[in-house]
Amino acid sequence: MNMAMRKSKFTELISEASKKLKYLVKYVKKDPKDNDELDICNQNMKYVELSTKSYYGLNRINTYPLVSIVMPIYNSNKNYLEKSIFSCLNQTYRNIELIIVEDGSENDSEDFIKSIQDKRIKYIKKDKNEKIPAALNTGFKASKGEYLTWTSDDNFYMEEAIEVMLKFLINNPEYDFVYSDYYWIDGYGNVRGVQVNPPPDCLSKSNTVGPCFLYTRKVYETIGDYSDKYFTAEDYEYWIRVSKKFKMYPLKKVLYFYRRHEKRITFRHRDLVEKTKEQVLQRHFKLKTEKPQDKNLHNTQK
Repeated sequence: MNMAMRKSKFTELISEASKKLKYLVKYVKKDPKDNDELDICNQNMKYVELSTKSYYGLNRINTYPLVSIVMPIYNSNKNYLEKSIFSCLNQTYRNIELIIVEDGSENDSEDFIKSIQDKRIKYIKKDKNEKIPAALNTGFKASKGEYLTWTSDDNFYMEEAIEVMLKFLINNPEYDFVYSDYYWIDGYGNVRGVQVNPPPDCLSKSNTVGPCFLYTRKVYETIGDYSDKYFTAEDYEYWIRVSKKFKMYPLKKVLYFYRRHEKRITFRHRDLVEKTKEQVLQRHFKLKTEKPQDKNLHNTQK
């Protein structure tokens, strides 16, 4: 079967599957008692849609490199965690591994995570809480991807986020790091604003990268681990080190949802966050933080 015939057959199968699923969803909606069946139908419909987007959108990429997403978790809110995990698994770019590092949580999420039947998930459980930098380093040491990123257990991606950032890096090899704009949302998921990130030369003033980014393995191999000396600003300090050796590019696209809520570290330990930022700037630029410019910029983890 030649390529044209394969594409035609694939299109035919997807079209037929979509029609059947739409009919089934419509039928189940008539009976509110069949909520479980409705959830299954909706999930299947989502899979068909994502498979179609993946086939037509990513067929333009000649190679399919593995992307590693590390997710450190600690005493996670189950609803937030579920949303975050599935935003990774439901990416239009399918060749990912999701490395979840349970950092000594008191309310263990192991049973829930292992109930998700997806071979792309790697679960690492640590008996002792060593905080975010150590959890990230554990995750990246276990990663195999050519491209790397990490996300928080209470934030989530748009479904095309990884595909868009990966395509940019593949098509623009002079860059090794890309980051995007993002929505910030409240604890209920309502959009409250949008963050448009400045260029990387503004890192000398504040954390301009934000929570949605992708970089090459070369960056990781060159820069090394996240520093446990800068807990609450470990991402900011890492980006500064990256900016000194690699070209970084701000995509002017919103690809992520950053959740603001009272249990985030940046809200519970504001004084520590500001103090750590000052330490970062002192180390790299001999400067103090400019607080007015930090108001709308956020640390990427809790």
